[in-house]
Amino acid sequence: MRCLLLSVLFVFSSSLISIANNENIKEWTQKYSGFASNESFSLEDSSKILHYKNKGTWEDTMGNFGTQTCFGLVLLEKNNNIISMEIYCEAQDQDNDKFYTKVTRDSSLDAGVGEYVLIDGSGKWKSMIKSKCKYAVKYKEKALFVTSKCGKAS
Repeated sequence: MRCLLLSVLFVFSSSLISIANNENIKEWTQKYSGFASNESFSLEDSSKILHYKNKGTWEDTMGNFGTQTCFGLVLLEKNNNIISMEIYCEAQDQDNDKFYTKVTRDSSLDAGVGEYVLIDGSGKWKSMIKSKCKYAVKYKEKALFVTSKCGKAS
């Protein structure tokens, strides 16, 4: 019984330390995967305008995990290189706290690197607003795989 009580206290205190340390986090990584879809118009010069959407799940090195939904506008050259991209995402974590990001990239639509910034948040994410993340994305058909490295804004 004593061992059980000590184990419960250890887990509880570790959780509190972890929550307190999230306030002091300067850098973290996140992995996101999901499925993408789009609707598009093809222009006369073979460029495209996409209404892009994706939905998936994520986890980070702070111990958080959750779901995410994104949508936005992508303008493509005829060779699928991005002219401009502005995508907004809403993420919800295991505690029902939310954060919102603005995603930009100017590489090929099929894969590349870009940046996103946390533009709003609730709960633990409120202190992360204005944090910037660099990300790499790759696709396998409609499936997407994203790895991000983030730094907390000062």
